[in-house]
Amino acid sequence: SSRIFLAGMLAISSTTVIMKAFTELGLRARHFADRVTGLLILEDLAAIILLVALNSFAAGRAVSGTALASLGAELVIVVGGWILIGGFIVPRFVQHAGRARNEELLVLAAIGLCLLLSSIAAKFQYSMALGAFIMGSILNETLEGEKIERLIRPLRDMFAAVFFVTIGLLANPLGALQNWQLVLALTAIVIVGKWLVLTSGGILVGLGLRASTRIGL
Repeated sequence: SSRIFLAGMLAISSTTVIMKAFTELGLRARHFADRVTGLLILEDLAAIILLVALNSFAAGRAVSGTALASLGAELVIVVGGWILIGGFIVPRFVQHAGRARNEELLVLAAIGLCLLLSSIAAKFQYSMALGAFIMGSILNETLEGEKIERLIRPLRDMFAAVFFVTIGLLANPLGALQNWQLVLALTAIVIVGKWLVLTSGGILVGLGLRASTRIGL
């Protein structure tokens, strides 16, 4: 059973870590970075179904294909509804906040909307990061999108620092040293395996060798 859970963990990449790396390397505006972002969001959606399957497995219950298909359909409907409703309401709300020419109000409105959809996602037992990302994407398409991104950058950097420090505190160096052979093997599998799979997938869908290699890396 531990092998199945390990496989599930290795299958999902960290959106926060990858986006931070793209930002520091100045790659956010590159075309292949958009494709990677899309893949990461699909991973977040797949992770919801994966968690349900793993919970059933851990409880000793059979994993029902019908239940997983039903959950997938529900996920598409709910997330699609968020995007459609948000696409109609949010731009008007943000435009109204922008007319006040008050930067603090605009920042509070953007953060409030992200927290709102994150809370709704949590109520549906989805990833809070998924809700925040969807709202961020909607905000980015508004007329005030560039201004919001500029104003919110210091807050983003602060929370990113908190995130990485928190993850670092969870790490157990002694445990890694005690299992160094397993750590090295899994590291090699992740780096080589994911690169090969994603590069091959990109080539198969016609993205070209250069773009596919970058996506894989």
